[in-house]
Amino acid sequence: MKRSVDPIFTGRRWLLKSTLALTALGLGLGASLYNNRGLANAQLTAEGKSVLKAFTGAIFSQIIPSDATQRQKILELHLNEIESWIFSMPAAKRLEINLLLSNLATLPTRYLLISQRSSWQDATDAQVLEALERLKSASSEFHRVLYVSIHGLITQSFGASPNNWSLLNYPGPYEI
Repeated sequence: MKRSVDPIFTGRRWLLKSTLALTALGLGLGASLYNNRGLANAQLTAEGKSVLKAFTGAIFSQIIPSDATQRQKILELHLNEIESWIFSMPAAKRLEINLLLSNLATLPTRYLLISQRSSWQDATDAQVLEALERLKSASSEFHRVLYVSIHGLITQSFGASPNNWSLLNYPGPYEI
């Protein structure tokens, strides 16, 4: 008598792969929860800044000047502004942003969330945009919410700054 085997659960290999994936996820989440890699001591950490800088540079790559000095100046100014904007938010919102930045800064969770192996300093604008597109078009609602969170945080903070209005061709609010 031939025994039927469910194709999803094929035995030891499936168990090994599942165990490794869950271990990596647990280690990554645990590390990000116990290690504030996004925000710490009322400021953005270096890892948090690199995540925000990579996403800002990629999302606005078409409007930020390509000259390295000008680009660096604009991104640094934006990081200072987004930092003060984040710390003006309630503590619960800062905790959410910290978890988002921590998970994107930590290699295991970054890879599980967006399949990005390289560090944010080494990632090109094209790689970051590709990762965003994967999130945007994912079948998982979790990944689409992650996309909206990242994209919203970057675009709202960038557009809210009067320093960036000329880049966006926005003349500013009308005087009444």
